[in-house]
Amino acid sequence: MSDSKHFLSPRLTGKRFDDHSVPVDILQDFAALQELLIELAKNIYLEDNPKRKRVPKGFTEGVTLNLDKIEDGSAILNFFLATSLLTSPILGEDSHAYTYFEKAKNRVIAVVAAAEKGEDIRSVLPVKYLTYFNRIGRNLKDDESIYLNPSTSSNGVKLNKSTRNKIVLSVSSDSTYTDNFAITALITSINKVDKNFTLIIDGQRITAKLDHTNFKTVITTFTEFYSNTYVSIEGEGLYNRNDKLIKINSITTMDILDPLDVSLRLSELSKLKDGWYNHEGIAPKEANLIKFENLFKESFSESLPLPTIFPTLEGNIQLEWTLGTKEISLEVNLDDFNAEFMSVDVNSDDVIEEIIHLTKKTEWNKLTKYLS
Repeated sequence: MSDSKHFLSPRLTGKRFDDHSVPVDILQDFAALQELLIELAKNIYLEDNPKRKRVPKGFTEGVTLNLDKIEDGSAILNFFLATSLLTSPILGEDSHAYTYFEKAKNRVIAVVAAAEKGEDIRSVLPVKYLTYFNRIGRNLKDDESIYLNPSTSSNGVKLNKSTRNKIVLSVSSDSTYTDNFAITALITSINKVDKNFTLIIDGQRITAKLDHTNFKTVITTFTEFYSNTYVSIEGEGLYNRNDKLIKINSITTMDILDPLDVSLRLSELSKLKDGWYNHEGIAPKEANLIKFENLFKESFSESLPLPTIFPTLEGNIQLEWTLGTKEISLEVNLDDFNAEFMSVDVNSDDVIEEIIHLTKKTEWNKLTKYLS
């Protein structure tokens, strides 16, 4: 019979967890953590019992991390450890399997803590266990963290992209690591003989494999290269120590972007420098552009036409639509996200002007009404 006992309650923070739900890809990271804990527990048992050459029969049989429930804040996962030997004595009355899994958990926490503090990671765990972090934390986004041992007084140690990369790089022989990526790129060439194609990402050329799953998309995008047609690509890639993508290992999704894609346009605007227009013009702040992008994604209806977006000399942005006889503009102040809306009917000269507060979701209903 299998016993279970509360084992771990990590706290997940980030936009994806704000509604107290957890995407399934994150659970893949915890599946890898489970594998690491099992291997570590076996190793610790043998460390504590040097006369034994192997762990007791059934020591890891049926060991699982079972998710009991998800709590608020942003999302707290309650894991129970289940195994047939959880409370059965292994060596003496006080030597239970649970003891070794607890020790394994504490060593994982210690590794992440060492990465946070910039300490020697390899002194905490042997290399063969650190390699599990190639999968643990891989599915975290830039704004996401896993607090492994939160309490009422402290968030505990934090696993995020930064700490994970430090751990992975500590065991890399060539200062590289693998990670998931999501990029936008132009396709500049196709080599049908070698079955690959070349992408330009932020001015850098990278080659990727051409296969039947992406062939049509690659051909279409390449033929529209001079129209600045971009593709959005997600997959797994190789990064260097400076967190720069240097190789595409695999592609999971590839989609041709709309020429008016808002995220793409805002990314282009984020690269502007002061003096971008004839030595005049303040460059929009990247952080503010990202905040506007998030507001837009959350509140702008997918059924509405996309705008063209231009920078203003004051460091803000202006969105424009042409709908029938109406010319519509929305000038967004990127400091407070108040926007000046104007609609002009070129036939009747009717003008509508209004201030829309974009930080309030209900205010987006006004924009929806005018664009519908």
